[in-house]
Amino acid sequence: MEAFTEEKPVNVGVVGTGLVGMNLANILLERDFPLADVRIFASERSAGETVQRFGRGVIVELAEAADYSGLDIVFNAAPAEFSKEHAVRIAEQGPTFIDSSSAWRQNPLVPLLIPEINPEVIDDIELGIVAKPNCTTTIGALALHYLHQHAGLKSIDASTYQSTSGQGQHGITEHRDQVRQLANRGDELLYGRMDRRLHPSYPLPKVFPTITAFNVAPMAGVFEDGSDHTTEELKFKNEMRKIFGRSPEELPIDVTCARASVVNGHSLSIHAEFEDEITTAEASEILARAEGVQLHTRDIPQPINAVGTDPVHVGRLRQSERFGKHGLNFWVVGDNLRKGAALNMVQGAELLIKNR
Repeated sequence: MEAFTEEKPVNVGVVGTGLVGMNLANILLERDFPLADVRIFASERSAGETVQRFGRGVIVELAEAADYSGLDIVFNAAPAEFSKEHAVRIAEQGPTFIDSSSAWRQNPLVPLLIPEINPEVIDDIELGIVAKPNCTTTIGALALHYLHQHAGLKSIDASTYQSTSGQGQHGITEHRDQVRQLANRGDELLYGRMDRRLHPSYPLPKVFPTITAFNVAPMAGVFEDGSDHTTEELKFKNEMRKIFGRSPEELPIDVTCARASVVNGHSLSIHAEFEDEITTAEASEILARAEGVQLHTRDIPQPINAVGTDPVHVGRLRQSERFGKHGLNFWVVGDNLRKGAALNMVQGAELLIKNR
């Protein structure tokens, strides 16, 4: 990629017209990103359509067949299958490929970037590809990073409560339709009679493995290859260790990823063990001045309040009973479509501009 500076506008491509792609466009404008030309790419289903992005109508190009030369940065908000097949080809045509999918996160030649944590990793982009961590990993890692700098992470025990927008617009639509169908069936929900064998009119989930409306299901992601961990749980474990540069032996992680009846905003309950002592008073002082973090000392951080905001929100900070001054318990919430996805990618692009 030809070097560019803050004074030189950037030619940008966005692959994907869904929720993350839409958020990317909005955030680029919000942050006054130095845009020159902008192109939008998508699958055959959307190619040829005109979408309203960047304050104007943009004709969507077919992503699989497009020529990406002349672009400086391509943001990929398409699925991992597209990235696996096309990322290298796109990067070879010139642009840096900033990927939101899981396709390249565990490749040792591809940096896994959270700009507040490890900005130095973009100094060596060997394949021309930069990966963004999973949205849940990003939200949790950002809160843990500053505490890790002070006391050194030793182990993590977490439960996540992930919103339905984590599965895109299809996830939101299925959840919303279920809420509408079940909203007037309070007695049946109360007395546990939500059984499709007895009530065939109950919604049959298609996007998710279970009903999400008025429910919490301890299964975000799917089981693969006979594993007893879901894909979301494995992402959390593997990506956390790559970000913090630790092996499984050096950083044991137990995590259960659940899907909650929430439209947007992922929540995490984290129990962290540290090598050195750290008190809640010290942790509060650290998190109060941490970039990208908003500490809540009186109110309780919740998804409904975090939506549309940039920081991750940390609250319910307590000393661990199990680990004493070597452990902390806290609650973290973040907008999974912003910091969990699009914002993190835009911040990565801003680093590229600043450092080249």
